[in-house]
Amino acid sequence: MWNDTVSLYTLPHTSRSTFQWEQASANAVQAIRDVTTDPEYWENMTMYYSEENHETTIIQDNVSFVKSICKHDLLYFFLVHRSLALVQVLEDEPFKAFKPTVEKLIADKDHNKQRAAAELLAGVLGG
Repeated sequence: MWNDTVSLYTLPHTSRSTFQWEQASANAVQAIRDVTTDPEYWENMTMYYSEENHETTIIQDNVSFVKSICKHDLLYFFLVHRSLALVQVLEDEPFKAFKPTVEKLIADKDHNKQRAAAELLAGVLGG
C-alpha cells in the first residue's frame, strides 16, 4: 500500500540565496534589483495599489505581482508590467526600500490604503 520511499525536500540555506541564477539572466535580475531596491518604486506602486476602486478585499493579482512571476517570463513581465516586486526572485533585498512605504500605508486609516498594505504584505509573506 505504501511506497518504499518518501520524497522529502531540503530546507533552504540559512545565510545564502536559495536561487542560483544562470549568467544569461544576470542582466534581467540586475534590472529588477535596480528598480525594486529604490524606495521611489514602492511609492509609485502604492499610488496605483491604493487607488479608490470598487474592491472591498485585496486584489489577488496585486498580491501575485509582489510575490513572484514565472521564471521563463521574467523579462517579459518586467518590461510589460513594471509593478513587480519579485520577492521570490530577490528574496529580502527590496525590503529596506519597501518597509517605510508599507509602514506609512498601515498607519493610514483610509480603507484603500489599508487594502494596498494588505496586498503588499501578503505578497512579501507569500514570497
